[in-house]
Amino acid sequence: RRCNLSCGYCNEYDKVSEPVPVDDLKRRIDALHRLGAANITLLGGEPLMHPDIAEIVVYAGQKSNVSLVTNGFLLRNSVIEALNQAGLNNLTVSVDTLSADRTRYIQKSFQSLKTRLERLRRLARFDVHITAVLCDGTKNEFKDLMKEIESLGLRMTVNLIHDDRGEV
Repeated sequence: RRCNLSCGYCNEYDKVSEPVPVDDLKRRIDALHRLGAANITLLGGEPLMHPDIAEIVVYAGQKSNVSLVTNGFLLRNSVIEALNQAGLNNLTVSVDTLSADRTRYIQKSFQSLKTRLERLRRLARFDVHITAVLCDGTKNEFKDLMKEIESLGLRMTVNLIHDDRGEV
């Protein structure tokens, strides 16, 4: 659940949780394997904050494909190489807007992540795609965001932000 960001629309993180112990995660992964899970997705919070993320990917990958959803800010060369070595199948980077949001409600802008996305294109041996949240605050730049992501040769999916009643 721990995350290095605090986006205003997100309720899936905190700043105090300790990483789930690897043995606990392995037991949970074993249960998913027994159920025949074709794919196990690691998300958070920010899963790259877990100190044993590569070990977890290796373990989950013994009987399933493994995906990871990240905000992208921790994607250093060494992290990408560790995920390559671990056998990660695909990685989704959440990019919500083209340019920085001065209110910090949305923190994952293309401008702040561009060099990391370029790094992924060069180094990753796993599938990479982008997901974006379309909302009032991002709709005016959305076509330009799509063009920028396309220019990097990456695929994109779109999530629509909703209110507490589930309405878009």
